[in-house]
Amino acid sequence: MTASAQANQPKRKGRHSLRRKLAVTMILVALTSVAVLGVLNYIQVRDLLTEQVEEQLTIQGQARARAISNGLQDIEDNVTVLARDAAVKQALVAFSAAYQDLLDQPQLLEPAEIAAVEDFYRETVAQVYTAKGVDPPPLADMLPPAEASQYLQYHYIVTNPFPAGERDELITAEGDTSAYRPAHEEHHPAMRQVRDNLRFGDLLLIDLDTTVVYTVEKRIDFGTSLTTGLGSDSALARAIIEKITAAPLGTAVLNDFDFYVPKDGAPVMFAAAAVRNEGEPIGAVAVTIPIEGLNDIMTAQGQWQDTGFGSTGESYVVGSDLTMRSDARLWLEDPEAFAAEFAAAGYPAELADFIAAFDSTVLLQPVDTEAVDIAFDGETFFGSTTNYLNQRTLTVAEQVGFEDVSWVIVSDLAWS
Repeated sequence: MTASAQANQPKRKGRHSLRRKLAVTMILVALTSVAVLGVLNYIQVRDLLTEQVEEQLTIQGQARARAISNGLQDIEDNVTVLARDAAVKQALVAFSAAYQDLLDQPQLLEPAEIAAVEDFYRETVAQVYTAKGVDPPPLADMLPPAEASQYLQYHYIVTNPFPAGERDELITAEGDTSAYRPAHEEHHPAMRQVRDNLRFGDLLLIDLDTTVVYTVEKRIDFGTSLTTGLGSDSALARAIIEKITAAPLGTAVLNDFDFYVPKDGAPVMFAAAAVRNEGEPIGAVAVTIPIEGLNDIMTAQGQWQDTGFGSTGESYVVGSDLTMRSDARLWLEDPEAFAAEFAAAGYPAELADFIAAFDSTVLLQPVDTEAVDIAFDGETFFGSTTNYLNQRTLTVAEQVGFEDVSWVIVSDLAWS
């Protein structure tokens, strides 16, 4: 090899090494650019998806909020109209007078008839408690104390030939020899028709002494006092005694859902209005709103997929006590899967037993979440958070306010 060739060899090696370094650098720059562009594209796509999901959740939540608001307003309006209806006034006057007449009569029931009423409470009413895993109160605390009330329950409930849920079919109680029988024969068909037309659960008439002198369904709230016994600690008592006396003339009051023993312990909401005759109060009319109506609105009658919630999304109502007012989707679709998620979230087994016993998450499933807290503070929440089962979700939550009820509507989708 010549001297000049040996001198040029390191230079060529240097140039080759430099070219390799430049090539590697260019490849790294290109890969970095691709990675950065990929990340940017991912962020842009995710942001776009997030915006679309937010819009979808907001639309669904607002639609349900409007449906609930409109539904409750219709209930208030209907109850207000009922309180002014001549037929309702006449029925209330007749039933109140008939009940007062019973109070004035001694020894209405024979010992065997009293025993039949007591047996009914031991075997039927106590079962409502035990079926839910709760010890029933003593018999004396369950029975209506007035014999007039026991008389009505004997003839219209205990010896009613129709089963629970169909007792409203009875118009004439053959064994009832009091003034209540003709009053019931005259007014019950009309009151039942009103209940059916307006699609309420039950319709109740309450006298000035806060005694339930009439119900369409003839459950154990019929004939009871709202100041003593089982009725005194009920949602109905709170609606009538605590609110209706202070309600402005011509308005109805709503009471939030609560467990109601006469309805087999199911959650029930009440709406009530004072009934007046020539300006003077003569009592009140109340109606029950079953939980099924609210569930139908929030679940779209189970059609989650068709309303944009996919396989995991849901919309539900939370009350001011931070428990559900409508059922959780997973509970309705797969109770066993719900129970597993419920346990994994750290809830006590006793609460799981109650949910199973009541076959519902309403008034039992806690929803003390960031989204709900912010919504109850009056702000709309949107963002990635955790739901009541500690699952990551993209959530929209907004308060729905009524004069007597404060709820939050939550709509969410599983999100990672």
